[in-house]
Amino acid sequence: MLKITVSYRRTDSDAITGRIFDRLVEHYGRESIFRDIDSIPPGIDFRNYINDALHETSILLVVVGPKWLGSKGGRARIDDDADPVRIEVETAMKLGITVIPILIGNTKMPSISQLPDSIKDFAFRNAVHIDPGADFEGHCERLTRAMDLLLRDKFGVVRPAHLVSAGPDSGDQPQSRMSVIEVLFSFKGRISRKTYWKATLAYYAMICLTGILLGVYFLAEKLQAAGSDINSLRANPFDNWRSQLLLVIVVAPFYWPYFALLLKRVHDIGQGWQLLSVFILGNILLCIFLFAGYSELYNWTVIILITMQVLVGCIPGQPGPNRYGPDPLRKTEAAPSR
Repeated sequence: MLKITVSYRRTDSDAITGRIFDRLVEHYGRESIFRDIDSIPPGIDFRNYINDALHETSILLVVVGPKWLGSKGGRARIDDDADPVRIEVETAMKLGITVIPILIGNTKMPSISQLPDSIKDFAFRNAVHIDPGADFEGHCERLTRAMDLLLRDKFGVVRPAHLVSAGPDSGDQPQSRMSVIEVLFSFKGRISRKTYWKATLAYYAMICLTGILLGVYFLAEKLQAAGSDINSLRANPFDNWRSQLLLVIVVAPFYWPYFALLLKRVHDIGQGWQLLSVFILGNILLCIFLFAGYSELYNWTVIILITMQVLVGCIPGQPGPNRYGPDPLRKTEAAPSR
């Protein structure tokens, strides 16, 4: 049975370990990932408990943050013979388990002088860096790829078959081609830059066509109402509730594909609703400025939103799968570069 254990110090890296744990579960399955082996029942010799917990482990991942060495009573906790984190690393090394340090952010590997004699070899283990920020998904992907190779070559162990064949995070599986309806209206999955731009151009073509038809309608209505008063044609076409209501009815459905395209593209670069909320807020302001007649603010908001939309369409997607789905470009062995 595949077993990967995660060691960490709660006061050092509890939150980021939870995120890493979730990615490992997505990739290997919940039954293969273990943590919190320091949650030891009362009255149990925790040395034996940890030894038993690690006995069937293939890989021990040691999450090292800026406070991993710990501090207790003016000395490093790692120097305490009874420190559970030290015992986990110590036991894993004695059992010959593969130990992979995971350095969080800018954390450096502990030096030999900072470690007790029993785990000084830990300082020589090749570490993996994981950035808790924008690069988190990509770094986790590199970690799981390296572990896949290690598990296969050293232990002959592969991921559970149901995850290899079906998981959305499977980097070995191509993403099935999205239909036009899914590309335009689904809020799930990822799309490449090429798909995004093709769909966006088609979207704006429909917007332009609708705008022309709407403009003709408003012009005809104004001409009919103006009669011989040509100056009245200069008035704001949205100065009455009927025109405003019609505009809302016509324009509102276009927001669905607008946000659906943006969200899937944002997913491809490893972001989510937080970034999309900026576009939502911008479009709310756009409507306010339009109906209030603030033409200059309206024009600047349009420029800003279009610039952001272009940037989202130009940023390369994350290689391989991420939390939002498989790589949209991984359809053949010779997938085009982003």
